[in-house]
Amino acid sequence: VDYRPPPRHEAPTQSNDAYYYHETPPQRSSKGPPQHGNPDERGTGRKDPFYEDVEMPVKIYVTPEARKSYQQAVNEEGGSMINAGGERSVADGEIKIGTKCKHHGCNHKYQGPESEKMRCKYHPGGPVFHEGEKYWSCCRRRTINFVEFLSTPGCATGRCTYTEEKTVQVGKHTPRYDMMESGTEAYLAIYAKKVDPASVKVYVSRQTLKLHIIHDLGRTYDIEVKLNGLVIPHMCKVELSAPRLEICLKKGDGTHWGTIGTVYDKGSGLELVQRSEFALPNA
Repeated sequence: VDYRPPPRHEAPTQSNDAYYYHETPPQRSSKGPPQHGNPDERGTGRKDPFYEDVEMPVKIYVTPEARKSYQQAVNEEGGSMINAGGERSVADGEIKIGTKCKHHGCNHKYQGPESEKMRCKYHPGGPVFHEGEKYWSCCRRRTINFVEFLSTPGCATGRCTYTEEKTVQVGKHTPRYDMMESGTEAYLAIYAKKVDPASVKVYVSRQTLKLHIIHDLGRTYDIEVKLNGLVIPHMCKVELSAPRLEICLKKGDGTHWGTIGTVYDKGSGLELVQRSEFALPNA
């Protein structure tokens, strides 16, 4: 028997009512088809993560060479970091026999490695001379006799130190960046050296990139980028290597960007402008 079902939206015939049921045609919205970027793409009431503009942290991949390079830089600098004033502390070289303890009020002298374990009583404050009176700012035992002032017992206890740290002014340095793109991805390369892997933080939303790193053993690079196109946050990637930090942004619309967008310094809110001929690192 040639048995064929009725057309999709036609009422079933009486002979096959027991086997086929009328299917209600899908109801379409009077507003027309959903537009690009509509978070409720299917009318389910649930937001599609592809279209939802939520800031997401990006996972960081750190190469073994980057970790080794950073640790080597820390060891070479003796663990010293740049302070808020842009200065790096540098200790003196080899300790000579007979070197006096640098603490105020301590008269111990260096006789070898064992001398570094000696305990001393010293003045953590500085000397004050006012209207003939002499005293230490930490304990304020006043006297007019200079010899008595020098022999005032220390008010704090610690270990002797025979090296004096000096500060070296370090010039301000902003990492250079470069941008490349394909039809589906945009790449932002930050040329920063001695980057602390633990400091790298990258957050991406549909059209914004936020980056925070600490490089050169203390310098902070904190920027926010208004991207020239849309991206898919959960498909973006970051890789830290020894010479640079590379951010791969997955395009959400496949358009040509030309430039990465507008880069702002988060601390001052000012736009960072870089001439294109200086985008590549030094050879």
